[in-house]
Amino acid sequence: MKESWADRSFTYISVSCCVLLSIVMVYPLYYLLIYSFNDPVDASRGGIWLWPRQFSLAPYETIFATQNLLSAAWISVSRTVLGTFSSVLCTAVLAYALSRKELIGRSFFSKYFLITMFVGGGLIPYYMTLRWVGLLETYAVYIIPGLIGVFNMLLMKAYFENLPDGLIESASMDGANDIYIFFALRCPCRCRLSRRFPFLTPSATGTAGRTISSSPRTRRN
Repeated sequence: MKESWADRSFTYISVSCCVLLSIVMVYPLYYLLIYSFNDPVDASRGGIWLWPRQFSLAPYETIFATQNLLSAAWISVSRTVLGTFSSVLCTAVLAYALSRKELIGRSFFSKYFLITMFVGGGLIPYYMTLRWVGLLETYAVYIIPGLIGVFNMLLMKAYFENLPDGLIESASMDGANDIYIFFALRCPCRCRLSRRFPFLTPSATGTAGRTISSSPRTRRN
């Protein structure tokens, strides 16, 4: 079947837009790469667009000469793995609790967590809170502030509420408690949902880390 002029035009425009969008997204990464291979003094002059003007490995020599490089890499990896696991677990537990209709104050707590998505105290109160609870200059500052993701919790809560109540009723009749029901029934059913948003949890743990590590008091030489 021969394509019409309108179909060919739409195809050309779509492909051109996709290619342009790909260039816009990939070029910043490519620019950082060629910038890193250029001499730092020469790079400060600007004008580097396609390839290094004065090739140099001095930036990488400086990085790999750092004594705490392996420690920093380990902290980055461990906070991502541990932060993601703990955030998904705590968020799922909270979502399960709020999805139970027999929970006392269920409506109040649901509205309370929903308000935190739109109203925040700001950076300074957040920093002061972390200082008062003793989380500054500790590894826990990368984990604890991101334990609960309200948006993810609302997704899980809605998913839990749509699951048949007969699962819980039959399990309760067999003597199962809430802990067993959550891990044996709710969590396996939640696996399909968890694949949709696990990438959101590292950002939550990373936000606290970037906020604290950028402060003068906690920056380590």
